[in-house]
Amino acid sequence: SGTIQVTKLENNGTASSVGAGTASIRLGSDATATLEYIGTTDSSTNKVVQIGTNTATNTGSAAILNNSASGKLTFTATTFNQVVGAATVARALTLGGTYTGAANGITGVIQDHNTAGGGIVSLTKEGASTWALSGANTYTGNTSVTAGTLALADNAQLKFVLGATSGVNNGISGAGTVTLDGDFVIDTAAADALPSGTWTIVNNSTLTETYGATFTVAGFTDAGSNKWTKVNGSKLYTFDEATGILTLASAASYASWIDSFFPGETNPAIIGAGADPENDGIDNGVEMVIGGNPATGMDTALLPTLELVTNPVSTPAIPAGDYLLFTYRRSDLSVAAGVTATCETDTDLVGPWTVATDGVSGTVIQVDDNFTFTPPAAANTDRVRVYVPRGANTTLFGRLAVQVP
Repeated sequence: SGTIQVTKLENNGTASSVGAGTASIRLGSDATATLEYIGTTDSSTNKVVQIGTNTATNTGSAAILNNSASGKLTFTATTFNQVVGAATVARALTLGGTYTGAANGITGVIQDHNTAGGGIVSLTKEGASTWALSGANTYTGNTSVTAGTLALADNAQLKFVLGATSGVNNGISGAGTVTLDGDFVIDTAAADALPSGTWTIVNNSTLTETYGATFTVAGFTDAGSNKWTKVNGSKLYTFDEATGILTLASAASYASWIDSFFPGETNPAIIGAGADPENDGIDNGVEMVIGGNPATGMDTALLPTLELVTNPVSTPAIPAGDYLLFTYRRSDLSVAAGVTATCETDTDLVGPWTVATDGVSGTVIQVDDNFTFTPPAAANTDRVRVYVPRGANTTLFGRLAVQVP
């Protein structure tokens, strides 16, 4: 226990403040021990850290790594921490320090001692410093970012394990900043038998979080709109970056959606994606996209709109000019069910029709998540605005093309 201040850390075999040997750096014995780097340059070591002693019930063992030096500190061992397989109590790792230059780093795997036996490892990031994790981490304790920044590098991993009860899981919390460019690995096995559930993976309400372009959820499908989904029998897991929450609910599908309006019906003239049982001129597949009711009423007020706009004002900015603005509603349910909806344009209604693609030929597509519509929309319905340059065309038509898998 206590604090050890060092001015130099080197690889095994090279003289340093902790010697030249190959033994792990053991911190904590029924108490908290701190290794504080106070050197004047960047320092890197492939030495392994051990959190606590080899005693199974090493209660209260915790290791703190602080960088209060004038250069960054990097641990490069393939496995960051030495496993104590007999451990039966949780142990804690804290990363901190006052150094605020380039990111400190742990390139190897941070792992539990004995996951099944209770010897899990938790991670806390404190202080103004930035620490970057680059390994395929497998520890299953909580991650708390109380201050500064914790970065998950591209291809690095954080593991989360769901319990057999809704809301039981390890997660990321705190009031600091997290940048997530790597991958989440979410073990859902214990929760798969549940009919539904909700788990907070990232506490967005208190953290400042950023998901990078390379972020993924392993084994999940990118469903668009910053959502990731995984089918579990007749149910669907959905992780939403906007909330940091993972949900389990009945799997979205066209079949389950149409059955909710016509329970037990098998006649394709009624339940088919191209059918129009209430004769409002809108096929069932389109009704699902726009949030309509295929069984009753007229849903023409929900249909896409077209208008000519000149020099549209928008954020982000759209280049000046004349555009066909095609606006339509797109329910999250249809997206989760794999139903695709695209705007297609043509100059004479004869064809061929051209799919409007964001960034192609000057087309700009903007999505307003869960927009407030008039008349009101079905729950969780986005507004999609498609700006297609008019160019030299004297006429330009648009239509909504829907494909139901």
